[in-house]
Amino acid sequence: MSLARDADTALRIKVLAAATSYGFALLLARELGADGFGQVAFFLNAATLLAVLGGQGMPMLLLREVPALSGGQRRAEVALLARTALRRAVSGAALAAAVALALMLALPGRGGFGLGVLAAGLALAPLWGAMEALSHLARAHGMMLLALFPREVLWRGLAALAALAWTAVAGPLTPAVVLAALLVIALGLNAGMGAALRGKGAWPHRQCATRGRPDPARGRAARHFWASSLSNIFLAHADVITVALLLGPQAAGYYFAANRLAQLLAFFLTSHNLALAPRFAGLWQGGAHQRAGAELHRATRRSCWQTALIALPLAALAPQALGLFGEGFASAAPALQLLAAAALLNAATGPADIALNMAGQEQAAMRAGLVSVAFSALALAGGTLAFGLAGTGAAVLLATALRKGLLWWLARRRLGLRCDILAALAPPATAPPRPCPL
Repeated sequence: MSLARDADTALRIKVLAAATSYGFALLLARELGADGFGQVAFFLNAATLLAVLGGQGMPMLLLREVPALSGGQRRAEVALLARTALRRAVSGAALAAAVALALMLALPGRGGFGLGVLAAGLALAPLWGAMEALSHLARAHGMMLLALFPREVLWRGLAALAALAWTAVAGPLTPAVVLAALLVIALGLNAGMGAALRGKGAWPHRQCATRGRPDPARGRAARHFWASSLSNIFLAHADVITVALLLGPQAAGYYFAANRLAQLLAFFLTSHNLALAPRFAGLWQGGAHQRAGAELHRATRRSCWQTALIALPLAALAPQALGLFGEGFASAAPALQLLAAAALLNAATGPADIALNMAGQEQAAMRAGLVSVAFSALALAGGTLAFGLAGTGAAVLLATALRKGLLWWLARRRLGLRCDILAALAPPATAPPRPCPL
């Protein structure tokens, strides 16, 4: 499939996932009430965080290495890498969940959670870790539908059906019932994804090599991917947390509405990045640098104009869009306008992080991410305290500019590749990479 078709497939799934997510959230909120819904939401977010923490960067390593290793002569190497990634993802997430459980049990009153809810909620983490590894393996083989549909859409749809069936047959829902149903659904989805990958020849059979130790260089790369993933999580969620801590729950509610609207703009760039990463890795590591650059420029052009098409009217109509949430939400309009500008800047500077990570420059990308995290933490605290919600939006815009500027510079210096929209409109000849101190 072409990059455009893969990206369009990812975008359709993302839009369907958003609709399913809102429907699932509405159903749970109505059936569980605010307290019960908050408990389920907490564990869903905790499972995602613990899965990334426990994955140790192995899913991203699969995404980079498998496209270049696929082939008869290196099948055993793919088998070892895939099995190692799945084993580490599950064991790492289980260990992180066990530590989280011990910490929660040490809190007075277990943080307000029942023991059954705690156990069921944290047991989701290793299953989420397994799904993350299997999803990245499917992406590495170009199977976008299998990579995204079960993880992004199907689990919510099945959970909603299970919740409706329970209320029709057994009565009111409880958080423990919802979490237990999610455990069963996650187990089934992991088994189904594994079977589908095996049926398509993408999951190693037992006769392939299952013993041995991965290349130490790949272990180091995985650790760099791990640090980058954790820094990305911080950059994605730190603004909402900062507002809640410094300005209180009401301001956090106003800002969260602006943040959710701005997140819609990320669909286009994310969809193209999902399709681009394995394609770029295979081409670059195969020596086809100019073709890899052309694919990147194509992704930059498409994601940039699509983002601009929505970002500009959203910024112009920010008060009206936020007014749909209720009275007082329009006060976050300046923050939404700044967040829209950050999303447009993110798209216009191109996926330099994808280029660096997929071309073997993950350590440089990790350092840029860590610098951005340190700056973002300071800018968010200072901007929020000094200027309120507008200051938070400005801090996000500045942190985005710093991060994307560093990544752009590193891609230019280390890969000889410009990723921005101006280069994508008239791509120059690829220059030889030059030494870079970062």
